[in-house]
Amino acid sequence: MVERIERIKAGSCEPYCSEKGLSPTDRNLIELFKELGCNISKAEPGKRLLFTNFCLGYRKGSETGGMNAKLMDKDKELFDDLVKAVNPKVIICLGKMTYEAVTGQKTKDFSKTLGNGVPFISEYPGMKETKVYGVAHCGSLGSRNAGGMCKMKKAWKKIAADNYSNRVIREVNLDDDVLKQLISFSEDWAAENSCYGYRANDRSDIEGNRIFCAEEDGCVVGYLF
Repeated sequence: MVERIERIKAGSCEPYCSEKGLSPTDRNLIELFKELGCNISKAEPGKRLLFTNFCLGYRKGSETGGMNAKLMDKDKELFDDLVKAVNPKVIICLGKMTYEAVTGQKTKDFSKTLGNGVPFISEYPGMKETKVYGVAHCGSLGSRNAGGMCKMKKAWKKIAADNYSNRVIREVNLDDDVLKQLISFSEDWAAENSCYGYRANDRSDIEGNRIFCAEEDGCVVGYLF
């Protein structure tokens, strides 16, 4: 992580992850960050971000599992130093154990609350201006416990509304539902006849382009491609 921070300070632009050859966990993470208006598969994701594990160096390569509260407690002082150095506006913790380690608070009904699309929220200890959110881990188990990606996205929309106003612009993937909504918008605008020469979009206009939607309170209100 130190090497990556040094490269960033030197002006290097690197994406958090590429969209090629990703694990399901990373694919989910890309989709969730889009709810905040960020595309973490791009070198310029849209906001200043720092990714880190709470504990560093406890396993090798692609090993998984083995983390526990006792191990996390050993790195708490180092994590606290990092937070004070970065002074973030928002910290998003993936999973119950991480949220409890970061906030020092015990939670109740973690999965049930997240299953209602509601993130946990607290202040970072000693830093009232830094909000800490607890959300489901984006791996298969965390996603299942929270009720799937739709519920998880609802919690991330709440984070966006709390911190980035109630209007968010984010890149979306084109599917039949998105296409239908965009064409419907363009047909309404064409019917207004308020712009000379404007015609409604069809599938051939939209396919193959990057698409950005503006959302207000979770509802799409406009788009650009």
